[in-house]
Amino acid sequence: MNNSNFHKLGIILILAILMSFYPVTAISATKPILERESLLRGESTRFHFMIDASSYPLSCSYSTSGLDPLVINFDEQKVDMNAGESKTIYGTLSVPADAPLKTYDGMFNINCEPLSAGGGSKIVQTVTAYFPSVSVVEKAPTTIPIEEKAPATSYSSTIFILIIVIIVIIIGYFFKKEKKKK
Repeated sequence: MNNSNFHKLGIILILAILMSFYPVTAISATKPILERESLLRGESTRFHFMIDASSYPLSCSYSTSGLDPLVINFDEQKVDMNAGESKTIYGTLSVPADAPLKTYDGMFNINCEPLSAGGGSKIVQTVTAYFPSVSVVEKAPTTIPIEEKAPATSYSSTIFILIIVIIVIIIGYFFKKEKKKK
């Protein structure tokens, strides 16, 4: 095998390995939006967020951290989505009667994996964002307008496409170089 064919075989092997990892999925999600951000002890508020699946069916779960002793309950613990589908997920944030008066800041995570028939590896994609601050106050809160934020996006599909373009350019370069030799 001459050197040129060896390079072509190497590039084809690299391309095959990259293509075999998993179907590229991109997820995006809005930050949770609270109905109220200031609560008295013993009160609750509803919140919602939206998840968008790009081109593959996904199974998504979600969690929060750093908000103890506040209690977060999601209406659905997990959601399966079809390609191109968007779903709004609802939940309730409750303040225990003995919660300290302070502002709570935490994190919000959405973990999604492709739904596929058969075996193979499944790579979990995660979108992480700050959960909106929640203040536990002594007096009844005043209403504060809530603004929606742009969705946080996973860029794995963009990176994957960029890698494919680079590989195609490299293969084209080697084929062009091979034609010049002949």
